[in-house]
Amino acid sequence: MQSLTLTQTSAEPPPVAIPVISHKLLLIDATEKLESGGFGQVVGGMYGQNRVTIKTLLEGSLNGLQKKEILLKGTIWHNLKHPNIVTLSGILYGADGASNPYLVMERMVTNATGQAKITNFGLAYLQNLTLTYSSIIRNVPQKHVAILFAPPEAFAHQCIATIAHDTYCFAMTMFEILFCEPPFFHENPEPIKDWVIAGEQPYRPTSDAEEVPDACWELINECWNQDPKLWPRMDDVFQRIF
Repeated sequence: MQSLTLTQTSAEPPPVAIPVISHKLLLIDATEKLESGGFGQVVGGMYGQNRVTIKTLLEGSLNGLQKKEILLKGTIWHNLKHPNIVTLSGILYGADGASNPYLVMERMVTNATGQAKITNFGLAYLQNLTLTYSSIIRNVPQKHVAILFAPPEAFAHQCIATIAHDTYCFAMTMFEILFCEPPFFHENPEPIKDWVIAGEQPYRPTSDAEEVPDACWELINECWNQDPKLWPRMDDVFQRIF
């Protein structure tokens, strides 16, 4: 197995290596489609003796700068070793003549005790390739819009994302986990951006209202408050949850 070393400026962290996986060791099963979206699809496969998940990116969907960004984010992800983060095994080049790199990761999205594992670490920026798109997860059509998790100020001209944006994104993620559906799931996706900019948030679903504690709903509302200055710090959120 080769390793690809990235060249960085002196102001950036030291170069890190991300494994380049050999075609001889990876078997891609294009018939096992796990997810499909506007920027590519996720399929199954075998890496040596292990079942893996392979993220492919559509041809022409990335420019040279975005490809470099994938490598930078991928090296960070590859070096993260945590029981709640899916392991990125490496990247594959030139599969079926593709110019975009393929990302090869472990198959499990839950660990041995059933706890969820985070995947696509550091690749959220790929959502920017298509602000809205449809996806198919395990052959079930889903409405999925990247803007669902973006705070209102994210749509301002020349907006620069900050760590504080994670608080708003966390509120939307918490909503989806507790109510088992994405925010605005039953709505037409076209006007959602305008609603978000106007400060509108999803209503509390009545079907699951009794099962979700009021304290959780109050925390969600604090985290997606229209005034970013009132957002709680994520370390405070962590203390309240645990």
